Amino acid sequence: MLYYEAKVTYVKPLDAGGNKRRKSTDVFICHALSYADTEQHVREYVAAYQFEGEMPEIDIRKVKFVDIILDDKLQEYCFYKGKIEATVLDGEGEMAKEKKLTQVFLVQAVNVEGALKQLHNIGLNFAGDAEIVHIQKTNVLDYLDFYVADAAQTEQK
Repeated sequence: MLYYEAKVTYVKPLDAGGNKRRKSTDVFICHALSYADTEQHVREYVAAYQFEGEMPEIDIRKVKFVDIILDDKLQEYCFYKGKIEATVLDGEGEMAKEKKLTQVFLVQAVNVEGALKQLHNIGLNFAGDAEIVHIQKTNVLDYLDFYVADAAQTEQK
């Protein structure tokens, strides 16, 4: 799966009159087909906001998440980046050697305890020993799944 981080930088008014402004950056994680596809969809998504002056700058980079765990029931949430390290057997029989496998997930949760619980559930799915080695709150504002929309449009054609 291809995940991209899109940082959208724009000038934001701080008061109702728009006299005071400051530069602001919103971060989105996008599931899309390519950099160009990500940029096109993010521009369409943020076009709903009323920007004064220049169009927002968009900086895009690939991110290596194995999966993104969402919870649609949450009203308020944050995104947490979690690393799970598992010990797996590489090979078969007597030739099998233990190997460390590190995987990174993005988890939507209300707090760090909720994120840890979800990461723990993921760790239970590993055949070998799994351990949560890192968890960190991110500044990701939202997850945008453009890949599903693009696949549906391609099937319709």
